[in-house]
Order: sequence, then structure tokens, then C-alpha cells
Amino acid sequence: MKLGIVFQGECRNKDNVVRAVQRMAKEKGYRVGAWKEGMRVVLCPTGYVDLGWVPVRSFFGRWKITGSCVSVPAGPGFHRAAAELIQALGEKEIKDMEWKDSTNYLEDPDFEALRRETFEPWLAEQLKQALEELDRDPEGEVRLFWDEDQYWPEKVPGTVVTPVGRFSRQWLGQRLERGALRELSERLFLWNEPGHDARFHRNCALKRLWEDCYFAPSDRSGEDAQINGLILDELEKSAQMDPELPLPVESYRELCILDDRGFGLPEDIPELEEEFAPGYHKGEVTQSFDTLRFPLPGVYRYEWNEDGRGGGGCIWWDEESDSPLWRVSGYRSKNVKAAWNADLAGFSDVETREEPGFSAHWGWKELEQRTDPEKPVYQVLGEVVAGPTLFVFTVTFSLPEEREDIYARIRRIEAVEREEG
Repeated sequence: MKLGIVFQGECRNKDNVVRAVQRMAKEKGYRVGAWKEGMRVVLCPTGYVDLGWVPVRSFFGRWKITGSCVSVPAGPGFHRAAAELIQALGEKEIKDMEWKDSTNYLEDPDFEALRRETFEPWLAEQLKQALEELDRDPEGEVRLFWDEDQYWPEKVPGTVVTPVGRFSRQWLGQRLERGALRELSERLFLWNEPGHDARFHRNCALKRLWEDCYFAPSDRSGEDAQINGLILDELEKSAQMDPELPLPVESYRELCILDDRGFGLPEDIPELEEEFAPGYHKGEVTQSFDTLRFPLPGVYRYEWNEDGRGGGGCIWWDEESDSPLWRVSGYRSKNVKAAWNADLAGFSDVETREEPGFSAHWGWKELEQRTDPEKPVYQVLGEVVAGPTLFVFTVTFSLPEEREDIYARIRRIEAVEREEG
């Protein structure tokens, strides 16, 4: 069961709702994104409120407003903040608002009861199920509160992966056994208190440190500069609010160097004890494109690349090291099994894979270099057929010795079943 709120109501002018939300978000420091049919209010890195609207057929030209939020794994503090935002909209711009709160907080706004009687038992049940899964397969791994459409971290047997860190079965099991639910909620929920306290800012930093940060120099890209800067700002803000709260000081110092920023934490800030070093992107990750899964170095950054014909593909590479550049695109047929399209007759070292759920073939060749004939460039071209989808990938590289690693990664490509609905 997911904890959250759904709501609906009507308004005469949707633009007034947009402006009201933007005004409230600015007062609270939330981020807002709006489009033609709706908008999203981001209250914290793992929690947001979505709103949508459709015209209502009536003489008065009204609009129907619907919205929702999922409050886990953001936590009870997020739920309280989202409830206040929704209530404020109901009092101002959205008329005849109806809501359904799975926690009943909107009917009985007792925050301590919300945390103790709803969120902590919910967390305990999720962890219990995760540990039971590890008990059935000690060499397995559980991804908890994880967006399965994004990358998968490198597997470490007997651990639980979350957006705010990796935890061993032993560490979680010991705390569950002694009923330390408050300690667990403070560590696993990003927003566990009514307001933005030092722990909130630390947990925001931990989420970005573990899940988002590439641990690359800030001058590599605007994305790296933004992520590195946000983490450092959050940790420094946390230290100002509570100098005794343990922080990931070692990771902070590493990012200061990457961001070319002076150390801003007091020397006596305690180090946060963690079983595993922060940063999923420091290791290998399994990237995804639709149903395709392929292993790449975590430092490779993702970009969408337009093809100039209304389509495009995903690219992954590390600009800092002039790494191989991986590009993947997909083409889906209607009610027809896809088939290979590329002729690899002119390619070297062509390999083929036939698996129960997919088939693949690939080869490499040297590309013609008109701009700099002295500097050879090579490219692997491959295709994967999985049901109705043809995936096309290329890997462009400049060093012949890189080909062996590229081939080894291609041999580990997998295709997962598509989830319908």
C-alpha cells in the first residue's frame, strides 16, 4: 500500500490556479514545472504534487482539477507539507475540493501520530519484506523505493539499495529486531520532521550523493556543476543548523575538490558512519532504454540526442576522459515481431547472440576520418530484437584496446519483459 493523497475540484480559471501554486511554491522554496495539461510542484528530491486539468462542459466554462501525491519514500514531513499545500488551494482557487488521504492526516492533523502510527509501521513492513526476500536468496539484492525505469546500481549480494544509501541485511535486521523504527525512519525517509531541520538537509544531500552524483569535476558539464553544488550547499546548511549531526565529511571533501570550492564545514563535524562508500555512480551501473539493459561505467553521463527527423536516441559517455560514446535508439512495430535491419557484411569480428527473450548481432569497423586522418576512429554497430522492438546501438571509440571491453559489455546486454498497463 502506498501512502498519499488524491484530490479533485473545480475552478473558473486554471491560470489563476497556476499562479496561486507558483506563488505558494516561491514562498516555500519549492520548484514548479507547468505544461499545457498540468503542473508539478517539487517539494523535495523524492516528493512532489501533481495537478492536471480538463475543461468541464458547462455554460460557465469551468475546469476540473485533479491531483495526487505519493508520500513515500519522502516521509511524513513531506506528507504534512503536501497536505498543507492542497488545503490552501482548496481554500483559495479550487472550489468544491474533495480529497482522499490514505493516512487520514487531513481529517486529523496530528503529526506525531502520523509518523508513529502510519509511516513507521509502513516502513517496518517494507523492510521486513525486503529482508525476507534476502533470506530466500542470500546472494541476491533488493532495490527498495527505487525507480526501476532508471539505472540499476552494481549488485552487492545481501544488501538493500535505496535512494539514500545501501544497507546490509545485518544492519537493517538488527534495528528492526530491537524496534528502532525512529532511527530507521530518520535514515531512510528524506523528510521525517515537520519542517526543514538539519537532518532534512543532510538526507537531501545523501539522496543526491548516492543516486545522482557522478563524482566528476563540476566543469565537465552544467549537470555536474549543479549536482555537486547542491550537495555541498545542503551539507553546509545542515552543519550550520546542527554542528553535532554526523555528515558524510569524506565525500564532502572529495566534492569540494571536484567543485573547486574551499572546505566550509567545521573541523569537528562528526563523520556519518556508513557500511558502504556513497555513490552508486562510482561503480558500474546497468542502464536502461525501454526494455533493454546494458552495463556501463557509472561515470558516463546521459543525454538525449536529436536525430533531426523528429526522433533521437540516448547517449552515454564521459567527456572528461574522451571515453567511448554509446548511443541507443529503438523502433517498435505494431503487432509484428521486429527483425534485424543492418547488413554487417563489411564489419569485423561479427558476433551473434540468441536468447529466449531477444536476439542480437554486432560488429566493428574503422570510420573514414576526413577532418583528421591521422587520428583513427572506430565504431561498433549492433542491433537487438526483443519482441516488436528493434534496438539499434553504436559505440564510437578512438583506441583499439577499448574494443575488448566494449564487446564484453555487449555480451552482457539483457532484455526484460515489458510491463503492460
